[in-house]
Amino acid sequence: MPPLKDRRIYFLKRHETLDVPYLAQTEFPEFITVGEERFFQMCPFAGFAFNGKRIGMLSDPDDKAIYDPEYTRNKKRCIGKAKIIYLATLIDSTYFHAIRGSQSPYVIRILCGWSIEKIWLNTRTWVLLVDGKSFEERISSEAELDEVCMLGSFFGANIEGIALLWKRYRNHRLKEYHSHSIETGDSLVNKRALRSGLSPVDEAQSKRIRENDYVADEVQNVISDLGWRHRDD
Repeated sequence: MPPLKDRRIYFLKRHETLDVPYLAQTEFPEFITVGEERFFQMCPFAGFAFNGKRIGMLSDPDDKAIYDPEYTRNKKRCIGKAKIIYLATLIDSTYFHAIRGSQSPYVIRILCGWSIEKIWLNTRTWVLLVDGKSFEERISSEAELDEVCMLGSFFGANIEGIALLWKRYRNHRLKEYHSHSIETGDSLVNKRALRSGLSPVDEAQSKRIRENDYVADEVQNVISDLGWRHRDD
């Protein structure tokens, strides 16, 4: 096995059908990887599942839920010396059912109702967060964000981990909002300029002189003692 700092855990959407190196396959299932050490730190439930299997708490003799190359007789050649998690099977496993008492009944009910597609969608998003990669554009609403948080809770993520997810998503949406506001403002100025035959800069300057009105200009507003200026004051 490689050093712990270099190990990656593989999440597979479905079970592989061929036991040959995945690079030689044309129909290998979709997968995503994450640093093992980092993942087990943020998501201790996954580590508990591997430990539980070693001591017999998780019955998974055919490695359908999780695969650990160090503790199995079923050596896989498709990925080599790396742990594998088949999350859809793990959620439906005897181990998962046994630990239901420590999980929120609401979260349990929601996760058990997810399709394989939804499990995979949210798994990829959560893994990207844990691995320190960009995930924000994969979430289009707070309802979807809640689902990813539920998955993080299932993995055993603490409050700090869930808060990190919310913070990065909210910051991303805030940047999107400001970017859209700026683009909208620029578009309006350009449209007025096209109608008048002036350049956008000349149009804005003309508006100030002509109407003595407020114009969206950060520098102008910062240095002005008048603040929000209104016509006819």
